[in-house]
Amino acid sequence: MSGEIIILDDGDEEARGSSGPSEVIVLDFETYYDSAYGLKKLTTAEYIRDPRFEVVGVGMLFPGTGNRADEAVWLNEPAFREFLDQGGRELLNQAWLVGHHDHFDGKILKWHFGVSPAFWLDTMLMSRPFFGTEVGGSLASLAKRFGLEDKGTEVVKALGKHAWQFTPEEYAEYGEYCKKDCRITWELLKRLLELGVTPVMLPEDGGGLSWEPGFPLDELRLIDKTIRMFTEPMLELDVPRAQAFQATQVKKKQELLDAVGVERVSVMSNDKFAALLQSVGVDPPTKPSPKQRDENGDPIQIWAFAAKDVEFQVLADHPDERVQALMEARIENKSTTNITRVGRLLTLAKTDPTIPLYLKYAGAHTLRWAGGDKLNPQNFERVDEAEGKGVIRQCLMAPAGYRVVVVDSAQIEARGSAWLAGQEDLVQAFTLGRDVYSEFASVAYGRPVDGKTKACSACDARGIPAAMKKGACTLCGGRSDAGLLYPDDEGPRRVGKVCILGLGYSMGRSKLASQMLSGPMGMKPIRFTMQEVEAMGVDLDRWNGDTRFCADVEKLVAPPDLDKTAHMAVCAHLVQRYRARNQALTKFWWDVAPEILDAMLQGQEIPLGPLTTMSEALILPSGLPMRYPDLKYTVTEVEDEEGNIVKRDHWSYWSGRERTFIHGGLLFENIVQALSRQVVAEQMLAISDLDPDYAPVNMSHDEIVFCVPEEKAEKCLRDAIAVMKVAPAWAKGWPLDAEGGIGESYGEAK
Repeated sequence: MSGEIIILDDGDEEARGSSGPSEVIVLDFETYYDSAYGLKKLTTAEYIRDPRFEVVGVGMLFPGTGNRADEAVWLNEPAFREFLDQGGRELLNQAWLVGHHDHFDGKILKWHFGVSPAFWLDTMLMSRPFFGTEVGGSLASLAKRFGLEDKGTEVVKALGKHAWQFTPEEYAEYGEYCKKDCRITWELLKRLLELGVTPVMLPEDGGGLSWEPGFPLDELRLIDKTIRMFTEPMLELDVPRAQAFQATQVKKKQELLDAVGVERVSVMSNDKFAALLQSVGVDPPTKPSPKQRDENGDPIQIWAFAAKDVEFQVLADHPDERVQALMEARIENKSTTNITRVGRLLTLAKTDPTIPLYLKYAGAHTLRWAGGDKLNPQNFERVDEAEGKGVIRQCLMAPAGYRVVVVDSAQIEARGSAWLAGQEDLVQAFTLGRDVYSEFASVAYGRPVDGKTKACSACDARGIPAAMKKGACTLCGGRSDAGLLYPDDEGPRRVGKVCILGLGYSMGRSKLASQMLSGPMGMKPIRFTMQEVEAMGVDLDRWNGDTRFCADVEKLVAPPDLDKTAHMAVCAHLVQRYRARNQALTKFWWDVAPEILDAMLQGQEIPLGPLTTMSEALILPSGLPMRYPDLKYTVTEVEDEEGNIVKRDHWSYWSGRERTFIHGGLLFENIVQALSRQVVAEQMLAISDLDPDYAPVNMSHDEIVFCVPEEKAEKCLRDAIAVMKVAPAWAKGWPLDAEGGIGESYGEAK
């Protein structure tokens, strides 16, 4: 490539928003750290905003662009500021900057020097789809993989040394180390740009996708936007509200401890809490450890104290009030996520109310974003004031004159599953906006179910059952509802929702039974009884004659007062009804997915709708791979439901940490999640292209968050919903839908 960046000559000026940068520059900061102050002790944002922060030096490489061919420089902080004042600021603001972990270097550049480049290129993030699970994202590991210069360990010698404490020789040595990092980063960028493929839509009459070599351009744009969510934040912390929440939570936790007369350590420690339960006559529940094994290789027993453990949940309703009090103290004091996050937000707000939101591009196997910096903005609780949830969202405010706009893609995975598998009746139901949850509940219960339609309040007051459709009464035209028209159907519809959203990836009766008991999808626990057996017409005699079913019942962990047979039989009924109604989905799990796994194992390139198989990977429509390194196939003999010995296929791959088994349903889930991620990613780019003020400030799988001038909020919401209702060209027929809201805070908007 001899110095040029191939992406600068692609002619896609509209996508870049300009004719390209004046220069491409590699930049790397070296900063002060010691044993008590560093990225092992603090988050990235905390470290950079800390009063102890100090730039030791800055390395820059000008690789063959402009008049500085292959020149690398090493500047101390005063010299760097002089460089900025003498034209460097304008140069960097117009440049495309290359770094390895631009969240770090970019935050320093923006926070301490007020510089924001035209575009960010991050070799650490670019490497993740290809090698992240195998070699990590370190520059040293990637340099070794590509046979580049050895990074060296001079940074270790800088521990605890301020810039003024280096001798001239030491400082020059450190500078050579930093300049070498810049050279490695540049060479790494050139190699990464050659990986992957860029999708090109063929003319409509030809259909499908074609590919050109090179890193996908849209993915580079997504990396840039991901970095800017952190380096150029907009949402501000409502400090008084956050402080009030923190104080209330601390007080509540202590009051519960005082009520039972124990120290916090006694409810936080599993062993000590077990002893407390034993002291009031309770035998603490246990469960097999998912990881720890004894000398014979069998799982050891550990305390079943996880929030989702059914045995643990049962203790909250124990008849002994002492046990109830201990449980409340334990649950409340173990629930530290929100209070820890609020404390971290308050620390950041001491220096600036704006809150940097750190997302990890391609942080998951399916290339979805993951949360970072110990805040994880992808799983901030949604607001539920009745349950006291969503405080963090409520504390994240738009600045004066701005509003938060949140839009999410409704049921995107369920819709995508039906589309990909060719389940046309379900696709049509989604397309027409029908209530698919109630429709499946109607099938399961054997009667019409409508747990969504609202009743008109005016007609309700006169004793007339009139329905609301699209916000207006079908009888009198009134626009005020009085709740559900058929309130008794709310529970069955909830069951239908769990099945539609949960059974699409081949979940069986045992797992469904456990999930129902532990509280599925954030709901309260669902316990099926003889009432549901009779309501759904479940044949208990048939199930009681099934040996495998009886074994599943025996293994089910459930409250002691629950009829486990009835509960399991209803779950088996739901699974059967779902699979009988959605045979195209089941065909994908059992037939299509194994063929995909076999093609990846054999290294065959076979097109599959928007996907293409290759050796140990699937090429997504983006051009990036979803990888299954070291994919293996084995066959074992097991006992089937009738007690016969049959052969079972098993595939597994190396996740980077452990050998992971994958089956048809799980592969289907991977594919749908990866495609859903790409749909939302493309939509995020399309929305941001409509207006420079539509820059995303956060995203959470199917949700995109914007912070726009108040006068543009309504239009932004309309524009975003319109974009998110249209499927990409490669996903024609995917029945997308979207909804959203506007608010002064993240929580108020959604």
